[in-house]
Amino acid sequence: EYEPGRRIVFEFSPEGGLSGTHGFELEALGPDRSRLTHFLTAETSRWMRPIVPILIGSHDAMLETAFDRAELEATGRLHRATRIPRWLRIANGIVVALGRALGKLPPSAGRPTDRPPLGYRMFRPARIVVPAALGAVAAIHAAWALGWRWPGGTDEALAERVVGAGAEFPPEPLVWAVAAGVGAAATVVAAVGAGRRERFLPAAAWCVAGLLIARGALSIPIDLISGLDSTYAQLDLALYSPLCIALGLGAAVVARGPRPSHKRQSEWSAATN
Repeated sequence: EYEPGRRIVFEFSPEGGLSGTHGFELEALGPDRSRLTHFLTAETSRWMRPIVPILIGSHDAMLETAFDRAELEATGRLHRATRIPRWLRIANGIVVALGRALGKLPPSAGRPTDRPPLGYRMFRPARIVVPAALGAVAAIHAAWALGWRWPGGTDEALAERVVGAGAEFPPEPLVWAVAAGVGAAATVVAAVGAGRRERFLPAAAWCVAGLLIARGALSIPIDLISGLDSTYAQLDLALYSPLCIALGLGAAVVARGPRPSHKRQSEWSAATN
């Protein structure tokens, strides 16, 4: 809805997590006075409700900035500029940086525009490194199932390093199952990295990424709470969890694919020249 010089209404896109409308209305109060009003009628989806306080803070700051610009345009001066909270400036900077890195936003002015986005540059090494690393982990588990006991030399010493303090080394079928699962994950990521885009493959790659990141992220606080008294907790904090998170992020890069293309990058370059 748009009435020039009086009213404009925007409708939220449903997939954005909000449903409803918002807009601005200009009301004349006299020969040299007017009132600009913002109105909002919206409902949040269930998954957005936990971050509603953050959204409100961000919305209010952006709205006050819009009012500042309207005042400056109408009067030629600004009585008092809105001060954007530091947390919001930092959050906006992170969002913009991620958007530019992933190719969702054009490069900033003054920077070269012919360089592929970070997401594209990461895709090529990730599609090789992640499947190779997962394949190596699967091979190590298979070797354990066949009787190899490195590191440690015995079942007890190996369990202390890869399972936990006081735990027994898992039975052979379970170790084979882990090896098969990790091997399947490596195969999925390799297939997606090679350009296979059957309907289930990207979703499976995203699942691999999510499981790896969750495994690493959830284990770190557990290790810290335990006091790092065991060899396993120390190794997990220093090696296993960071490796899982790194491989998970790499799998996410592969699952996302090499987009955006150089075509979009060249379009931005042409637009800024």
